[in-house]
Parts: sequence; C-alpha cells; structure tokens
Amino acid sequence: MDHWDVRQLEYFAAVADELHFGRAAAREHISQSALSQQVRALERRLGVELLVRTTRSVRLTPVGRAVHEQAKALLAQHARAAERIDHLVSGRAGRLRIGFVPSAAFGTLPRIVAPFRRANPQVKLRLQEMPTLEQLRTVAQGDLDVGLVRDTSQATSVRLFPLLTEPLLLALPREHPAARRRRVRLAALAGEQFIVLPSAVAPAMSDVIAKLAAAAGIDLSYPLEALAFTTTLGLVGSGMGVAIVPASVRTNHPPGLVYRHIADEGAVSRLFVAVSEEHTDPLAAKFLRAAQTCFATAPDGDSPQKLLSAGSDAGLLPDP
Repeated sequence: MDHWDVRQLEYFAAVADELHFGRAAAREHISQSALSQQVRALERRLGVELLVRTTRSVRLTPVGRAVHEQAKALLAQHARAAERIDHLVSGRAGRLRIGFVPSAAFGTLPRIVAPFRRANPQVKLRLQEMPTLEQLRTVAQGDLDVGLVRDTSQATSVRLFPLLTEPLLLALPREHPAARRRRVRLAALAGEQFIVLPSAVAPAMSDVIAKLAAAAGIDLSYPLEALAFTTTLGLVGSGMGVAIVPASVRTNHPPGLVYRHIADEGAVSRLFVAVSEEHTDPLAAKFLRAAQTCFATAPDGDSPQKLLSAGSDAGLLPDP
C-alpha cells in the first residue's frame, strides 16, 4: 500500500471494535453500504482478508486482529499529532524565543511572562538577554520571535509596538548631598563621575542620556563604563559615582544607594515590543497582546508610569 488512508483505517477499526457493520456505521456517521465499501477497499489495498463476514456475524481474521491493533496505535498517534498541530497554529503550544534588554529583567519582563505562562502552560519559553540592536537584528533574521527593546524608533524588517514610557531616575550614593532632595536637576551634578553603559552595549539609551547631559551642561567625555546595570548600581552604592537609570531597575537596591527623580524635561525611556515585519507567528502575536494588556492599565486603573512610581519605594523620596 503506497500510503495509509486514515479514514479507511478508522472505518475498519470501528467495525473491528463493534463486530457489527450497522453499529460501526452509526458510530462513524456513514451509511452501512459506504462503510462496507471502504473496508473492502482497504482489504484490496492490503491484499488480505481482514474480516470474515456471514449473514449473522462478523469476526476478525488472525491478520485482521493484528492489523486492528496496529491501526488503533496509528490512529491514536495521528490524533495526537493533529492536536499538536492545532495547538501550534493556534498559539496554544510550541516554543517562543524572547529577547529582552537587561533592564527589563527587573520588573517588566516578569510582569508579562508570569501570566503568559499561567495562560499557556504548553508553550516553552526561551529567554535571552541581549542589547536592543542585537535583538532587532536577530528578530529580522528569524532567530528570535519577539524582543523587548528600548529607545528605538525604527528597524529594518521589524515592527515596533510601544509598550510603556518610564521615567529615568538618578542613582546616587546615600551620603551624596543631592540625595537630600526629592527631585534633582542634572546641572547640579556637573563635575560628578557618571557611570554609564557603553554606547556599543546600549546605543539608544546612551544617546538619550547624552542628550540630557548635554542640555544640562554636563561633560560625559570620560565616564566610568559598566557592562550591566547590576554593576552600575553596585558601583554607585560603593560611592564610585552617580548614574541615570530606568525606573524599572530600582527593584535592585544595593546598600548605600538611593534613587531620586530627575527634574529635567525629557528624562524618560521608552520600551517597545519588536516582532518580525511579517508578524505571522501566532505565539508572538499572543505574547504581544499579553504585554499590551499587562501595561495598558493596572487593576486599579493606574497608568504604567504611575505604576512604576508606586512600586518599590526603597530609597526614593515621593514627589512633592
């Protein structure tokens, strides 16, 4: 037989289960004559007799019993495969590769992933930390399904969906004179040692911080560079300098560090969800909807910005 005819196997299995053409036909919602023809066709294709038929009974031949067992196993496997395919195309199962900027790991990513996993337990998630530009390139190449990127406006072969705008904060040593204020103008920090992420690691955020510093008359020609926010915050807590960071990182609170609001205009950072320009992956679409739902409004109606200001208040004086 060149290939398995699944329907013929189903019809034969029904007859073999019931040992009665009438009951098997009713079970399969087909006429008894049509069912008999399909079973005969299967026997011709196999070149063997599967059933012994008399006017009073139907019984399996020895070969028929063996074929019946194999048919049941094959049909069960077919049903499982069909279910898996249905789950894949509907976004209920599969694998989702998610990239994220390091700062998103402090709050934004967990807030999306936790409910997404509860709603989609059969989806395998692979989370990969990487800079914005690398994410955009990887999404465009098809090696990443979705990305959480920061402070970018356009990318080739990638669609960007705004997720949230969060304030930038000052990370200061606890004993710093500016730590006594609720809001700090960056001009008051002229001459301070700033700790920044290298532009090669976070070019978009580096550009935002550079523009803020330039507007405040701060020279960032010789900053202290750190490759990760955790390192940056540890250095600030140790009194090595000051830093401008997204509000979401303040869940990380090393000893000796405080966060303060920045009074300068434009001290914000924008987070986007990046997906392929084709945007055909149902799991990526489902994750995008989950992210947008998560940050559309809080349970009490607060905006994402207010949520970030109302979160962990460790070391952060309230606005006046």
